[in-house]
Amino acid sequence: MVGGVKLVAPDGGWGWMVVLGMSINNLITIPILQNFGLLFRDVFRLKALDMSVREASIIINTNSAFGYVLGVLNGPILRTLGFRKVAISGGLMMFVGLFVTSFANNFALFFVFYGLINSLGIGWSMASFHLALSTYFVKRRGMAMGIAMTITGLGPVFMPLVISYLMGLFGARGTTLLLSGLVLHCVLCGQLLQPIKWHRKRIVINEANGSEKQPDEEKAMLNANSDVDARRSKRISVEVEAELNGEKKDIEMKNLAAPEEQEENLLKGSASGKAEKAREVNERWYTKVVRTFDLDLLRDPAFLSMCVGMAIALASDMNFSLMLPLILGDYQFNTTTTAILQSVVGAADILSRLFTPFIINKTKLSARFAYLLALFGLIISRFWLTLTYDFTWVMVVVAFFGACKGVRSVFMPLVIPNYVPLDKLPSAQGLQNIMHGLFLMMLGPLIGYLRDRTGNYILCIHVMNSLTALTIFLWALEFVYMRKQKKNTFEDQADVER
Repeated sequence: MVGGVKLVAPDGGWGWMVVLGMSINNLITIPILQNFGLLFRDVFRLKALDMSVREASIIINTNSAFGYVLGVLNGPILRTLGFRKVAISGGLMMFVGLFVTSFANNFALFFVFYGLINSLGIGWSMASFHLALSTYFVKRRGMAMGIAMTITGLGPVFMPLVISYLMGLFGARGTTLLLSGLVLHCVLCGQLLQPIKWHRKRIVINEANGSEKQPDEEKAMLNANSDVDARRSKRISVEVEAELNGEKKDIEMKNLAAPEEQEENLLKGSASGKAEKAREVNERWYTKVVRTFDLDLLRDPAFLSMCVGMAIALASDMNFSLMLPLILGDYQFNTTTTAILQSVVGAADILSRLFTPFIINKTKLSARFAYLLALFGLIISRFWLTLTYDFTWVMVVVAFFGACKGVRSVFMPLVIPNYVPLDKLPSAQGLQNIMHGLFLMMLGPLIGYLRDRTGNYILCIHVMNSLTALTIFLWALEFVYMRKQKKNTFEDQADVER
């Protein structure tokens, strides 16, 4: 704020170009990730590769998890380089990973270039675009995310059919080579992420009463962020005061001690002086790490519950989505039929993304509650799939699954940004991503192992549903705990007033 002028997010303008760049980037990368099972389903079955379902699951989940695990570095990297450079670097890594994968002929090459390098590129790219959109939009953030997710949903509709057609002409490896060239367009999308300082709006402040001429909804958003910071600062200050009070009590007890005891305490103090200095250095190093990565967020029970719950649900949903082509293969559907069913999932996905924001806007449901409703729908659709093998009913089931998936995709990226302040958002998303990666690496190979042991996917689907239900249960516990804490706080305040 300089000279009676405050700079705020544009909530439009060039921000719509950011939405376009994010939409095209996701339109390309997400369908390629989702259709890896369709692309290499026949390749994995070749005797020359000798890959089990567990090894294929390791490759798929490593690709999903590696970028997430390194997501804890996204905050410092984005703050240092900016979202534009990080997005361009991510696009180049995705190209290299897919290009080499098109020539891979063993598990190690698939693991390194598709599982690691391509995954890191996807993680950097998506983190950059999500931060850019959250930076450019405040009041219209939900609308911007809904538009981006709706355009993104076009990819799963058409990409399975395109991949199936190209595989008939060029095979799996030739198709992968063409897709690596398509990924280069993500580098151009990264160029659209111009620095926010070029496009901020200037708001004149009324110097007479110190008020600002800005929309009421933006004020509400800023006040909400200020409340979050105030609550967190109050909690930290209380802890610091408690520590200081503890130190004061120690000093008072030492002053009341006998002269012999005071002398003994002085000798002990001089002997442990070096140890205390070393401990102070370690504390300063620890404090610096906490400040750099905003690890104090992990002390917030609500934030921790959000991250863990979404990580468990994402691991379940992503494993089902990535294995859906293999599941349909077990149902004796050929590649063309599988591609059609994948497109039905994508069509239902995009339709739900298109209409969900308007429905939620009318009902005034929070992003977190809408996300929970989507999880209930995913559980029902996956369980329903275990009960039918008829093509018509399978098409109905996957359409319902796609609709629930669309709702989840719209509101999942809004859960964390609607809770944490903007200055901590990169680190919050990084912590969320590292939990996503850890749970994917733990649960993905387990599901593949169950498939190898049982010989079918029915048990795997039940395990995935149980994991999703665990998220709902965890959030319910967190809700009850926070309500109880709030009630106790009110009771304590009432006792003090009395």
